[in-house]
Amino acid sequence: MSQLKLYKVIEHYADLAEKSMKEVLLKKRKLGTGKLVNSIAYRITMPNTNMFKIKFTYNDYGEFINSGTKKSTKNPSPEMVESVGKWLGRKKISIGRGRTRKLKPTKRGQSQSSTKSAAYAVSKSILAHDHPAVPFLQEAKFCDETKNPMFKSALMAAIKQDIADAMSKSMKKNKK
Repeated sequence: MSQLKLYKVIEHYADLAEKSMKEVLLKKRKLGTGKLVNSIAYRITMPNTNMFKIKFTYNDYGEFINSGTKKSTKNPSPEMVESVGKWLGRKKISIGRGRTRKLKPTKRGQSQSSTKSAAYAVSKSILAHDHPAVPFLQEAKFCDETKNPMFKSALMAAIKQDIADAMSKSMKKNKK
């Protein structure tokens, strides 16, 4: 079966929406690793015969970036501490008296212990403060026909073309 024009239009606008989400994050955030931006993707499915569905995916913590967080007195999860520890391993951090250096593991494991305690302290600090939302999902130019008249007209043109192609194919079969 040849690919429907409608599918191509939906794919094009989903691609534009994905790029728009990435642009919003890049403009509004000071990125640490870029993993969230690189994780944004979409998948188009057709759960039933008369509907396409676009699902955008991204790293789990994207929800926290999108909606923001309120301060909390909870202890950080081990996963959060581990993630912050990996981030600290890539960054120079202050070790006191204004000196900065990267924490590198030593044979005796001293720096590994320093990194873990620093990661815990940073994680605790992250939880202790409000973090404003960066609504990259809402601010992106979505492929929504109600918000984007060009998308609506492209959809209508593609549907008309697909119908015309199907009718033409059907008429050719009937002539044979």
